[in-house]
Amino acid sequence: MIKKSLCVALSGLILSAAAVAAPLELETQGSFAIGGSVVQKPGTFSEDHFLSPEGQKAYGDHAYVFYQIPVNPNKYPIVFQHGGDQTKRTWESTPDGRDGFQNILLKKHYSVYLIDQPRMGEAGLSTVEDNGNNTWSGNPLYQDQTFFRLSRVGDKKGVFKNSLPNTPEAVEASSVLGIRIPSLTTTSTLKVLPNSLTRSVLPFS
Repeated sequence: MIKKSLCVALSGLILSAAAVAAPLELETQGSFAIGGSVVQKPGTFSEDHFLSPEGQKAYGDHAYVFYQIPVNPNKYPIVFQHGGDQTKRTWESTPDGRDGFQNILLKKHYSVYLIDQPRMGEAGLSTVEDNGNNTWSGNPLYQDQTFFRLSRVGDKKGVFKNSLPNTPEAVEASSVLGIRIPSLTTTSTLKVLPNSLTRSVLPFS
């Protein structure tokens, strides 16, 4: 009788632990950018000095959104916007590793959208001169042609190597995508890219 009771108790504990440790099930997740602006550096771009900012464009001042949609989601999502000098990190987890509101609500089957406001967190690039105060990159970051060549998707004429349509619109959209700062104002140019690539940037397109 005692052994039977212990077995029942242990079974209950195991089932409870399994329920607590149940993994999150997601239908999908991803990220996209909203808004933003583009500025052009005066001068002429030179293939021989492709690291130089002259004649290049800088993209910035966008907002960044990371989203997760659970299996069987509730009708309305939860949108998290940080305040002050914070970032979307505010909602992810506590300093001691416990679930933050992001996971708490995901487990309750709410879709979650975490926003980094312009010039903060993962939306850190700006089109305004920062006089070298950004430790990680210069602002503005005039490197659209630099990234195009370093990624080896084009030749000296700035065109694709049999991978995407050889049009000015495709080159422009690729420059935006290449530095992970797509702008919703460039939706028309993004339409020249394959649907799979467009969806990875604009999940609602």
